[in-house]
Amino acid sequence: MKKLPLGIQTFSDIIEDGYLYIDKTKFIYNIASQGKYYFLSRPRRFGKSLTLSTLGSLFEGEKELFKGLYLYDQPWDWKKWPVLRFDFSELSEEQNEEELKQLISESIKSMVKQYDLILDENLPYNQYFKAALKALPDKAVILIDEYDKPILNNITDPAKANKVKEILKGFYTIIKGSDAYVRFAFLTGVTKFAKISVFSGLNNLTDLTMKEAYADLCGYTEEELDLYFGDEFINIARNINSSVEDLRSKIREWYNGFRFSSRDVRMYNPISILNFVLDRKFKAYWFETGTPMFLIQLMKQEGFAPEDMEKLFCRDSDFSTYEVDHLLALPILFQSGYLTIQNYRESNFIYTLGFPNREVKSSFLENLIKTYTPKGSGPTVSPLVYLQNSVENNDMESFFENLDILFAKIPYDIHLPYEKYWQSLFYLIFTLMGYYIEAEYRTSKGRIDAVISLPDRVYLFEFKLAGEKTKGADGLMEEAKIQIRETDYAKRFLDGGKPVSLLPVVFEYRKEQAAIQWEENV
Repeated sequence: MKKLPLGIQTFSDIIEDGYLYIDKTKFIYNIASQGKYYFLSRPRRFGKSLTLSTLGSLFEGEKELFKGLYLYDQPWDWKKWPVLRFDFSELSEEQNEEELKQLISESIKSMVKQYDLILDENLPYNQYFKAALKALPDKAVILIDEYDKPILNNITDPAKANKVKEILKGFYTIIKGSDAYVRFAFLTGVTKFAKISVFSGLNNLTDLTMKEAYADLCGYTEEELDLYFGDEFINIARNINSSVEDLRSKIREWYNGFRFSSRDVRMYNPISILNFVLDRKFKAYWFETGTPMFLIQLMKQEGFAPEDMEKLFCRDSDFSTYEVDHLLALPILFQSGYLTIQNYRESNFIYTLGFPNREVKSSFLENLIKTYTPKGSGPTVSPLVYLQNSVENNDMESFFENLDILFAKIPYDIHLPYEKYWQSLFYLIFTLMGYYIEAEYRTSKGRIDAVISLPDRVYLFEFKLAGEKTKGADGLMEEAKIQIRETDYAKRFLDGGKPVSLLPVVFEYRKEQAAIQWEENV
């Protein structure tokens, strides 16, 4: 098998140094030959930079790099065009507006030097850009990677983010105004931040993000795994004493599932597959950094519970762009890869969204609970281990003692006086322990707050929250017990042949304290 291109995003390096390249040049050819201005949003580490690099090699006329690939035999003139690259991922987290302008100017200067152009380097960044485009010996190809990074770096400071947005807007306005000097332009990013305002100066972009024809432009399909990794999977299965079918099934569970359009094609994240083939271990490779804090704050503001992410329904308009000072959680969760399309009903234009796979779900929830339990409050792993042991031994007294320990680590200033908040924490904890929990399970007689089915037992939970403006904990406990008895929740599960534990639980939240009351088999 060829060398794996981990961390390599330059097309020429991959080809010349003999690394594995999954042939995406059919898409590259179609894009380059059918249009002029494009935009693509994809989650991080999905191959956006490699896509731009491949386009760059095409427009620089490097025909021999494409030998053996789809594009090599297509009718292309292989003319060499001036290619101007902007990579905003190079900006630091602490960058200011002047550094952004400087990065733009330096990127232009690097190309200006190639053509020995004489320009006034004291011009403002946007005017310098305009002058360079006019002075080039031929039309320019403009490739912009991670266009949204400057905005994301400042997203918790709306005033600064809006200043950055205006700089980018001025930059893009030059591109549209210089149409006569532009051969081709392609922009990529994770999010579609304020397409209306940021790109108002460049409103003629063709957005490929949810186009059916380009759903598999970035990432690996099932067929591509068969073609490029099939023999390696046979070797891995043999080494771990597994059948190839079982191995592939587990690979799908862990890493497949990203879907970017109404067309039902599921994609693997390249970084996950490449690392798995290298390490031969199932672990979270793509999700190497924590969930952005601003996204968690958005979820809290909107009452967006983690268990809601198992199944969400939305329409096309819910994927619409948004403003820096009016962010919405759902489009960001989708565009950044935490949610993906599970199903699409064309009859009424309804999308069903959910977690793409096990890697994303487990890592997202783990990072989420870490934000609830800050550094310095002790390890979160140990209580979870104790909780898991307690459940497996059906020792509910020990379970709730350890649950109290974990909840005590959560600072009171992020507690929310809503039953849904505590129910969400419960969901997070059980999911991280590896158990499947069904929240708000519906029966013919009512709704059970949480159902957890183990190989040898079923647990049914009814939650209540006692706060400053509610009944006391004792009164709510009685109310929960009556609800469990009168709705006969257990009856629905008795046919399974497993014992059923009924557990009313009251979370008591008063000022700076949170406590738990519970009973079993009421």
